[in-house]
Amino acid sequence: GSFWVFALSYFLTSMTGIVLAYAVAAVAPTMEAANALLPTYVTTCMYFGGLFLVFDKIPSGWKWYSWTSFLRWSWGAMMLNNFKDNEMGAIQIFRDDAGTPINILQFYGLD
Repeated sequence: GSFWVFALSYFLTSMTGIVLAYAVAAVAPTMEAANALLPTYVTTCMYFGGLFLVFDKIPSGWKWYSWTSFLRWSWGAMMLNNFKDNEMGAIQIFRDDAGTPINILQFYGLD
């Protein structure tokens, strides 16, 4: 993959995290509340971002939430940058529900 796509994705994700921390700190009434709210929100973003719970397995009532996760977009960009049009990305190391071999991008629903 391209180093510059990686660097841009990493930078934008870091800046989004910083802005999110400032926003939570601005609206939280106390430091303790901010310290509870921010990790809770980021953890749910990680959960619905596609790594821990693949997009095809997200319950239908929660699919909308994955589209709001900033980590979905940065993780997806990193995955596509690393595995799309790459011989490592073409290796079929996973199997779908029917037992058909699929590659890593197909497994995570990023193809």
